[in-house]
Amino acid sequence: MPATEAKKVGRGHATRRNADAGIDKGLIKAISHPDRLWALNFLNGRVASPNELANELGVDVNYIAYHVRELAKYDCVELVRTEPRRGATEHFYRATKRAHFRKGEWLLVPQSLREDMLLKSLVEMGEDVNRSAEQGKFEGRADRHWSHTPGSVDERGWVEVQALLDETLEAYMRIQAESRERVAESGEPTVRMAVTLMGFEMGDPGEVASED
Repeated sequence: MPATEAKKVGRGHATRRNADAGIDKGLIKAISHPDRLWALNFLNGRVASPNELANELGVDVNYIAYHVRELAKYDCVELVRTEPRRGATEHFYRATKRAHFRKGEWLLVPQSLREDMLLKSLVEMGEDVNRSAEQGKFEGRADRHWSHTPGSVDERGWVEVQALLDETLEAYMRIQAESRERVAESGEPTVRMAVTLMGFEMGDPGEVASED
């Protein structure tokens, strides 16, 4: 997921002038197609084959296999193993990159792609929550966290909250990596989980939306 975009210079001082020149242009090209973005996000969660991705997305396996090869071309995924399947070979991949950009980098992502990533993320979030609820898993663990906390802050508070969310995301990604290493050694079952972090300026009640 992208790091939070600063709306004004005073909010994180993220501008094109100080944006990191090292933005991964290959990643931008790799996720320019919505189904490649979806596949990359999925493979960041677990190892899977194009056949499994096709079943999950409800598309032809040759179609999704092409997009996985495109992700591999841009070094976004890597082959981890193969398994024989009825006279054929099934290839299993894992992600090596995330669709995640720092503030300065995020401003360099084409706006159309930024909007597509946001919409895709919101749709996937809703699907994940619905699936979890339908399968009785959302309330199945007493220690799960859920919160939605509207409030008001000053400009300094805005910057501090955005920094806290970015730090939390980095910590979650580190915990995921450490978990994968432990699971590789122990073979214990994994717990599929989703973490959603959002910090955005709310609209004013009663304000008419712009038609621009």
